[in-house]
Amino acid sequence: MPRARSSNNLVSLYYKVKKLESAVAFLQEHGVLHKSVKCTKCLREVADIDQETGTGYFFFQCRSCKTKVSVRDNTLLSQVNIGIRTFILLAYLFIMLQGLSIAQKVHEV
Repeated sequence: MPRARSSNNLVSLYYKVKKLESAVAFLQEHGVLHKSVKCTKCLREVADIDQETGTGYFFFQCRSCKTKVSVRDNTLLSQVNIGIRTFILLAYLFIMLQGLSIAQKVHEV
């Protein structure tokens, strides 16, 4: 894949994940977050994601027993205290800026 200027891609990525819902969907599409989980109580497959009102907490909730499981459980993000959008943008910068000199990195960002 040819490498494009990261500032253009960074801006488009920022707008793509501007809303938390789209950031969660982005991470699901790229295999970082699960698309479904098994309920820890009744072992049913749960795929619907809900968000706690007024927060950035996303979870799967079993419709049968009402058990909640965070979208972060058993993922790379389960033990880190970083916002989902921040994680996406930092990961992008880390990957895109590998191998560049300091001057090139400053110019690209």
